[in-house]
Amino acid sequence: MGYTKDKADKLIDEHESNARDLDKQADAAEESETFDRRHSKDLRGQAGRERDKADNQRALKKSWGDE
Repeated sequence: MGYTKDKADKLIDEHESNARDLDKQADAAEESETFDRRHSKDLRGQAGRERDKADNQRALKKSWGDE
């Protein structure tokens, strides 16, 4: 199971979709949070990590010349 452009594109889409979903969850959590913002902050952190994964896949595609 090595690198393929299709696999990288699929992973990028999945990670971006996960990040959007996590941001929506964080927005919803912020509405119900009062002083303790840990849950929404954690969700935003997870969304950021998903975007980092997507960026890593983009870098991998670039290194293989599949921009």
